[in-house]
Order: sequence, then C-alpha cells, then structure tokens
Amino acid sequence: MSEASAAAPPLWALGSIAAMAALHHIISRKEIEARWGDVSSGAAFERACLGLLRLKEERYHPKNWRPIILAMSGGAFMRNHLAEFGYWLTSGHGVLSLAQIMTGDVEDSIEKRQEA
Repeated sequence: MSEASAAAPPLWALGSIAAMAALHHIISRKEIEARWGDVSSGAAFERACLGLLRLKEERYHPKNWRPIILAMSGGAFMRNHLAEFGYWLTSGHGVLSLAQIMTGDVEDSIEKRQEA
C-alpha cells in the first residue's frame, strides 16, 4: 500500500467533519423556526389512531359503554352548571367536551376567541 492511499481516509474524514461543521454553522445562523411537533406527541397520536381503528373492528359489548357528551355551553365560565352536570353524567369514565359556537368573520372574532 502506498503512502498516498494510506493518508487518504483520515483526510476524507477531516474534510467531511469540516463540511458538517460548516453546514451546522450556516443553518444555525439562519434561525429557522421548526414547525413540526416532537416525537412523543406524534407517537401518542399514532397509537391513538391505531387504537381507534382496532376498536372499530371489535364486537360491541354493553359493559364497555362509556358516555361521550358534547355540551354546547356558550361560555363555560358563565354556565358552570352545564360542566358540572356533564361531569356528573360521565362520572369520571366518559368524555366531556365543552363547546361554544362563535359567529361572524374570522378576522373579527380573533379577540373574542382569545378572551374565551
């Protein structure tokens, strides 16, 4: 083996490390804002979807029934009794969703949505 070919692998390694360092420096200076979620929330979402699809194929048994309640509260802070009644109906085993319908243009209702 000649001396030139024996020295080539370390030079290639140093060159690739320098290239990676330069790319890292360039990307970090750009201050790119990531718009994706983390791995754990993606995995939890995937498990939930697969569980729902698997549940769809299961035979229904009345013993496994759980209440799912959608309460149109029109502002949960103003009508606490609806939230309390829904929680009482689910008794801690079902799903309670409180919702409010807001009408009008999206641009006009941004402040109302943030207040709600």
